[in-house]
Amino acid sequence: VALGILPLGSVNVLARELGIPRRMDRAWKVLAAGRVRSIDLGKITYGPPNERRMRYFTQLAGAGLDARAVQRVTRAQKRIWGPLSYVFAGFRVAAENSPPVRVEMEGRPAIEGACVIFGNGRFYGGPFAVLKRARIDDGWLDVCVFQKGGYWNLLNYLQGVLRRTHTRFEDVSYAKTRKARVTANGKIPIEVDGEMLGFLPAEIELIPLGLKVMVPA
Repeated sequence: VALGILPLGSVNVLARELGIPRRMDRAWKVLAAGRVRSIDLGKITYGPPNERRMRYFTQLAGAGLDARAVQRVTRAQKRIWGPLSYVFAGFRVAAENSPPVRVEMEGRPAIEGACVIFGNGRFYGGPFAVLKRARIDDGWLDVCVFQKGGYWNLLNYLQGVLRRTHTRFEDVSYAKTRKARVTANGKIPIEVDGEMLGFLPAEIELIPLGLKVMVPA
């Protein structure tokens, strides 16, 4: 079974990644044409040992500052502000004290930061290529760790993302992996595909070409 996508969300990142038109009539024509492509599928297992749960995701997962922002955004705010609602929420939580997120990847030293984003594709929050080296069918998860919190660091990271220079920053780590474990000393939230999911700890992996989607010719 192939997944057909109609871009009715507030940001529609996966549709953007796959080149699906935002106009509904054009998106419907993509489904009618029936061209199918296989892409990688993310898998996350999360929660305390006695309450483990599993969820698949298509585009991205995040823990720390970005998930705390997602947690704060209401449906009403998304309707009014769209993608900007996440930016506003990000600044609200940036100054809050929160334990760092720890990421362990295969064959690499552990990394700690204020925010970690795992990407199957390039885009985050709309047209922002936070995971600019990601490819949705390459069998790898791209990982970007923003190491510092606070307003000024968030502003610096945002301008770096807009210029696509953030991966050059000394306090930003970028890597590729097939599996990762994410932990924190505290109740740190997780989001997948822009929706609140639960809380750390979590294990994240990729299922190569695990999902069929309908795409433009």
